[in-house]
Order: sequence, then structure tokens, then C-alpha cells
Amino acid sequence: MFYDDLFCSLTSSFYPKISSDSLEQTENSQLQNVSRNSKFFSEIDRLFILGNQYSQPIDEKELLKDVSTRLWFTYRKGFSQINGNGPDSDQGWGCMIRCGQMMLAETFIRLYLGREFKWDSDITGNPFYWKILSYFKDEKLAPYSIQQIAMMGVGEGIQIGKWFGPNAIAQVLK
Repeated sequence: MFYDDLFCSLTSSFYPKISSDSLEQTENSQLQNVSRNSKFFSEIDRLFILGNQYSQPIDEKELLKDVSTRLWFTYRKGFSQINGNGPDSDQGWGCMIRCGQMMLAETFIRLYLGREFKWDSDITGNPFYWKILSYFKDEKLAPYSIQQIAMMGVGEGIQIGKWFGPNAIAQVLK
């Protein structure tokens, strides 16, 4: 698959369609939130986020870039049914799976892109970043999709649609 095809496929899958006006409003809202937090940031000496230290004066825009680069997987609905007749939502049982996905995705980002990698919405980004994201799409063929993980959980004695414990997700992802 060519990079452009992957980019188009992933952006339509992961991000809702929004107009440039909506995007500008979202960015302005984020900047307003940053300035509201200025009092908080002025009261702390240093801040740690996943091993990165931010000391006074804290560059709030840089901090926001760092935090928004971290991948966040949460409950979804409407994905293809697991095993053809299973649930199409992970609400109420998928939280540990999503935590495992986030930890594994962060590991891949650090391994292949480094801790200093920052997402930049103004450019298409690093192709490795998009490749990593593709591993976690909620599609049957994605290697770390909810469908694949739930099916692997069956081998650990967990029925599809049942909650995974921390040990179970660790066993399935290893």
C-alpha cells in the first residue's frame, strides 16, 4: 500500500471529518485552555510526562504537543463484529484491552520514532507513525485490533465480550 493510500485510509478511520473552521475553533479552544492553566503551571517547579521533564518556565504549547502526541484508545462502537457474530462495541468490557493497546502503541512509537517525536497536524507526519496506527485499527486484519485481541483472549479462557484483567492482556500481547 502506498503511503498516500495509507494516510487517506487512516485519517478517515481515526479522525472525524471536520471543516477548516471547526479545526480552527478547536485549536483556539485548546489555546484558551492552555492560558487558563497558566496559574497551575506557575505554581509548580517541574512536571514529568512519561519521562520528559518540563521545568519552569513551562512551555505550555510544547507540553500540549507532547500530550497530544500520545495515542489514546477508548471505547468504540460500530466496528465489524468480532468473530462474525460477536459484539460491535467494547463498552463495558474493553477498557483493559484499550489500555494494553495504548501501552503497546507508545512502546512502538518510542522504539521506532523516539521519545522526542511530536505529532504535527500541519504536516502528514512520519510514515512509521501511520504504520503504527494501522496496527490498532478496529478491523479484523489489523494485528492489534480489538477483534484480534478478543480472539486471542479465547485462548486464555476469556469469552468474547468479557473483561480482560491486566495479566490476560499482557499474555495476549506478548
